[in-house]
Amino acid sequence: MVLVIDCGNTAINFASYQGQQRKDSFHILTDTTMSVDEYISKLAPIFNRFQLFTLDACLISSVVPSLTSVLQDVIYKLTQYQPKLFGKGFKTGLPIQIDHPSELGTDLVVDGLQAKTRYGYPCIIADLGTATKFIGIDAKGALVGVSILPGFLISYQALIGKASQLMEISLKRPSKILGKNTPDSISSGMILAHENMIAAMFHSIEKELQGPCKKIVTGGYAHYVRQGMHEDIIFDDHLNVDGLFTVYEKNKELF
Repeated sequence: MVLVIDCGNTAINFASYQGQQRKDSFHILTDTTMSVDEYISKLAPIFNRFQLFTLDACLISSVVPSLTSVLQDVIYKLTQYQPKLFGKGFKTGLPIQIDHPSELGTDLVVDGLQAKTRYGYPCIIADLGTATKFIGIDAKGALVGVSILPGFLISYQALIGKASQLMEISLKRPSKILGKNTPDSISSGMILAHENMIAAMFHSIEKELQGPCKKIVTGGYAHYVRQGMHEDIIFDDHLNVDGLFTVYEKNKELF
């Protein structure tokens, strides 16, 4: 059994693989205040349910430095396997043509790698997580740039927190752009405007990459925009964890 873990600022995603197939996947919310023992208590029943106590390999990608060693300790104590941390020294086959490649988050590397592997290139990935990230893969298969903006939840929390007359609501896709009540108006701005922003960014990046591109949407908040996006948009809920498994496959000698 191979276990991969993607630790982000909002959620920690887990996926297990038997042979070449993804077997199970689940996530828990990221909490930087929790101790190793608290994470063990939370994860032990899940590991028992999915029979994850015996591992052949485990690979972690983390963009939350304060949790990286915590997760490594948690996995070791649960499975007696010392997980590897994705970073320098791993082969990916993804050229990174930006000013400072070492500054690029491992989550973006994995997104780009899996999109290129699964869908071909050129392609553009919109990852709707804590931040919304657009990743460009050019016609030669190189990651050539990234655009980062506040994510769906950050934007919503800022809106509710800073605008005293707007109440917290349950977001759902409205039928019209112009809402006739506060919940519909907020939902329109958050969901419909986000859909249009994504479509416009895809169009602009295609122009910059000088040709049509495959367009992939992924991330924890992608479900909010799934209904309203054009039919040529690919939604891939497991792009990142499957990308980590691809990294494992390319680097088996390290495990």
